[in-house]
This record gives sequence, C-alpha cells and structure tokens, in this order.
Amino acid sequence: MQLLNEKGVESKSLFSGEQCAIAVHLKANEGIDNVTIGFLLRDRFGQDIFGTNTINLRMPILLRSGEQCRLKFIVDELNLGPGKYTLTVAAHKEDTHLHECYQWVDAVKSFEVVAGKDFIFIGLSRLKLMFGLNRHD
Repeated sequence: MQLLNEKGVESKSLFSGEQCAIAVHLKANEGIDNVTIGFLLRDRFGQDIFGTNTINLRMPILLRSGEQCRLKFIVDELNLGPGKYTLTVAAHKEDTHLHECYQWVDAVKSFEVVAGKDFIFIGLSRLKLMFGLNRHD
C-alpha cells in the first residue's frame, strides 16, 4: 500500500486541497469473484473521516489465482484540514468487511496533511467556496 502525492511520489505529508492517490497492491492466492477493496481515513482521535470501496464505486474486481495487480483510488482534491491521519485498507466480499474479510490492515499508514498556501482555513474540512459582494448606495 502506498500513499502518493500529486506528483505520484510516495509521501507521509500531503497538502490540503491537492490531488493524491492510495495505491493498493493485490496478490490473489486463489481465484476470487467480486473482491471488494476499500480504504478508510481516520483522524488523530480515531474518528472515521472518509471511507469507500470498489463496490460503492461500482467497480467489481475479479482476481485469478496467482494474479497480481495494483489498484489506485485517486482523490482529486484532498479537502481535509491540517493534522495527522491514518489510513486503513481491506479486501473483503460484498459491501462491508463483515461478510467475509480476506485482509484488513488497520492504520497501515500514518500521514500528515499540511495547509496549502492558496487557501487558509481552520477545521477538519476544506470546503470549496465562492465569494460575492454587492454594494448598494
């Protein structure tokens, strides 16, 4: 598993608002129909911030025995506030890991989000804003 910055380089520090990717390397010891790969981001307090998986994204995966592949979840804008986070990944059947979990790695990566220079804010979420001002006499 790798956490990649906007340049595609593995990193432990990412800028708020920039693109990043979560790359998951898979190797099937046996054939699996419709394996689900998911990830979960947690903040420093262990609170779930965001998670999804290939079933939620309507991208079922079939792996043949012995097959290896690399799956990338691309985050167009990492709209998180500055702070420390962890990344958990899982491979399972159906929509949640509760059905049949093949692999679960909790807090496999720790990383930090640092403030971008283009947009200063406080809090956990970087919301996209537009600003308007109408002057009246």
